Amino acid sequence: MTGARTLDEIMGIEGACTNAYFDALAACMPSDVTLDGRSRRPPRDLPNASLS
Repeated sequence: MTGARTLDEIMGIEGACTNAYFDALAACMPSDVTLDGRSRRPPRDLPNASLS
């Protein structure tokens, strides 16, 4: 992999890492707990409350 050369490339890498992180986090959750994305202030569900 080559280094990012623009801000858009950096943001694309950050987005891909975020997706991979949340996919892995969701795989660690029990099947009855859903992780539908990040929410804050206030967290809207148990996974987000635990991350906060």
